[in-house]
Amino acid sequence: MALRFDLHVHTARTIAGAPTADEIVRRAEEAGLDGVVLTELGLRWSDRELASLRLRTETPLIVLSAEYLILGGLSVIAYGFSGRMPPLDDIPSAVGRIRAEGGTAVVAYPFEDDAPSLRQLVDWGVQGIELYSANGELPSDEQIREVERLGLATVAGSGLRGEEEIAPGDCHTLIDADIRSGRDLAVAIRTGHARAVFGPPERMPQPEAVRPAARALAMRS
Repeated sequence: MALRFDLHVHTARTIAGAPTADEIVRRAEEAGLDGVVLTELGLRWSDRELASLRLRTETPLIVLSAEYLILGGLSVIAYGFSGRMPPLDDIPSAVGRIRAEGGTAVVAYPFEDDAPSLRQLVDWGVQGIELYSANGELPSDEQIREVERLGLATVAGSGLRGEEEIAPGDCHTLIDADIRSGRDLAVAIRTGHARAVFGPPERMPQPEAVRPAARALAMRS
């Protein structure tokens, strides 16, 4: 059975007004998730900090961390990246650095009005996009077909950052892999073992394999 992850959640550690990590863990458990990724602006939780969080909350969840970067106005989540990222406005260089150190670069909010084209993202070396977000623009059918044509990996997350109407798992990702670390997650995303889901876990069946375009069409029918 696929693991249900929210791959995009902010905490009070880097965003004022966001829930604490302890609160996010509790709410993620209530949502029926198997895992959650704390995407902090410009920093990552250490393995020791994550272990302390899991012990403190006595959670059965898989709790991981990823770095949320603003690169030249573009929101990029670096999964499985353990290096140090210098201040870079050069998006291709930053993405190359992430990839060179085993990470996976995923663009959040790729369908905003001022976002680069999907073709441009691929040219910059981006490996995946956040297809669904609870606080971002949803893709059109044409955009979904373009995502598939370009071979971009797709993920989904709530994008939670403190809004009362958004909860962990409101958009989530199914992961068909054994996930024990951020590096495991990065590999699963870029090798096609992640599937973006629009909606929380309790409302969605566990599909064997559903392409993003088929999922979007089903949700709109």
